[in-house]
Amino acid sequence: MKKIFSMFNVWTLKESLFAIVKRFPLSILMIVALSALLFADLHWKLTQDINERIIKAIFSVIIAFFLSLWFYLCSEGMSLPRLKKNILQLLSLLFWLMFYDWFNVNFGSFDNVIFFILTLSWIISFLFFSPFLRRLFWKEDMQKNYYSYFYNTSVVFLISAILWWVLFGLWSIWIGAVFVLFDLKWIVDSKIYGDWAIVALSFITPIFALTKIPLKESFNESNFIQNVFYSFLVKYIAIPFICVYFIILYAYSIKVLLDFKQWPNWEVCWMVIWFSIFGYLIYMFSYIFDETIRFIGLFRKLFPYFVVPQLFMLFYAIYLRIAQYDLTMNRYFIVVFGVWLWVVSLYLIFSNRKYLAYIPLILTVFTIIISIWPWSVYSLPESRQLAMLENNLKIAWISIGWKIIPLKDYEDIKSDLSNDIYSGISYLCEINSCRSIKKLFPEQYAKIEQKSKIETAEYKRNYPTNNWEIVRVITEEIKVKAYVRWQGIYEPDIVSFTIPEKELFPIDSSWYSKILYMDSEKTSSWEHVEYNYTSQSLEIRNWKEILDDIDLRAIIDNLKNKYKNSKKQDLEKSVAVFEISWKKWKYKVIIHSIWVSNPLYTWKPTSDRWYNIYGYVLVR
Repeated sequence: MKKIFSMFNVWTLKESLFAIVKRFPLSILMIVALSALLFADLHWKLTQDINERIIKAIFSVIIAFFLSLWFYLCSEGMSLPRLKKNILQLLSLLFWLMFYDWFNVNFGSFDNVIFFILTLSWIISFLFFSPFLRRLFWKEDMQKNYYSYFYNTSVVFLISAILWWVLFGLWSIWIGAVFVLFDLKWIVDSKIYGDWAIVALSFITPIFALTKIPLKESFNESNFIQNVFYSFLVKYIAIPFICVYFIILYAYSIKVLLDFKQWPNWEVCWMVIWFSIFGYLIYMFSYIFDETIRFIGLFRKLFPYFVVPQLFMLFYAIYLRIAQYDLTMNRYFIVVFGVWLWVVSLYLIFSNRKYLAYIPLILTVFTIIISIWPWSVYSLPESRQLAMLENNLKIAWISIGWKIIPLKDYEDIKSDLSNDIYSGISYLCEINSCRSIKKLFPEQYAKIEQKSKIETAEYKRNYPTNNWEIVRVITEEIKVKAYVRWQGIYEPDIVSFTIPEKELFPIDSSWYSKILYMDSEKTSSWEHVEYNYTSQSLEIRNWKEILDDIDLRAIIDNLKNKYKNSKKQDLEKSVAVFEISWKKWKYKVIIHSIWVSNPLYTWKPTSDRWYNIYGYVLVR
């Protein structure tokens, strides 16, 4: 423990600064570049194009920083001469440029987020064994040396994270106290909090971490020093926790075996994965106690055997989901991590050496594999889901000869097929910003673009077309909707009432001072309208308060009664357009579409976003 807290010694950091500049020169340059880019993004008012380039550069530099560190440690472990070390650093610069070119800053596209996380994951995973790469393939006896490196590197990551939160938290309190006590708000901009967060996160913390990265001389040493807190954490917290949790998993397995109709809930897949991963982390950290504490030795011997039966349940559960709904990104991750756990478990069961370094090594290999096209985690599920959607559209006679022919009514398609088509469209829009859907439904998307062009400039600036609006418009156009299974049959989870645009437009906005767009998914700092599904009212508000509200309970009750009697979902103009005087303003409410819970059943949708409303409020 004393050694850990010695890291915070300022004089030690000062003495180490010149050493890390000499040891990691490119990594230091990356730290400076990252800080500069973050300051520029925070303070400079730039065009959208330049701002996107800065954000791309920030994420690229983060990747390049860890990659440069990766190459430095790898070259030190191999005792490479300076020339070869520099060549490896040129590779890290080349990868930085390639990643900058590949990466897309559109975070509405889930595959871009996954791309960044996967790349960062396999690079950081490699850090945990990079100095021992050559010795792994030579099969040297290095277990104790590797454990010392693994432990010390893990401590660097942990203490660095704690340091940043402590630095940011304490200094933020001090800055806030000075602002309040000396009334400096008019002198110092509130962005000072962001400035300090940048300094603490992107400059002080990584430099501190570099000073504590294990030295080359320690790669051949076993310099682990036990401390009371670490021993207590492993012996009395971590191992009992994972043992109790696996008892719970096995109790669940017995339960579903006794009642095969319930076999098995797919949620158990992630439970098995996360707690098996946590178990193997404990397996690695507890190595030092293997020979000295009997029950820890028994745990490390038996744990891989206990993981394997749970993996059978995992693979069967995910097989049922894939067989029913095919492959998605979430299910692909479950399969990949399940296979990784299977390989690691079999290695630790049958191998005589049982090298700890093989656990992060195998993880790195698997992560790299699923990051490469065409079997990448963001390409393979998309292609399979798109193929399944295209096939379902053909079965429903919506797609005929590569042309989309919308159905005339929702009743013209079976509920389960309608649900599958709706789910496919919404899933593809969720993971890639509707890229595939725009190509699959070109005419329908062209209508959406055309509508966007005729909207006012303020509307287009404040409310750009989002993915869920594209899903809504296209599914309403082709007459498919979402259903849930209820007592053996498919019934709609929510009911949407819509008025055709030809009956709604044009809108006479004479005598009205402003037009507000209503959408419960939109939030902004300016005046807008939100649909409160709890009170069934329209809330006219700015970013901090409700300015006014309009009660819609009578309208919604009438629509629900109409659906109960006839199951019709058309919205008549006499209901959709009305004027009302409410409090201090006069409003003209124009409802284009409103989504409510199915009045025939008592359950509620799984997500609040399904309660929605689209339209306009004209304010006089």
